[in-house]
Amino acid sequence: MWLLKDDSFRTVRFFVISRIISTIWQEIQGKCGKVYDGR
Repeated sequence: MWLLKDDSFRTVRFFVISRIISTIWQEIQGKCGKVYDGR
């Protein structure tokens, strides 16, 4: 398959996945941060 030999596609996919995880993580930290600030 061309996907296996296309390293650039793999790099882009990894970047996109890490970007999504980072966004979700910031969302979670934001909500938790509001809760912790209330103590």
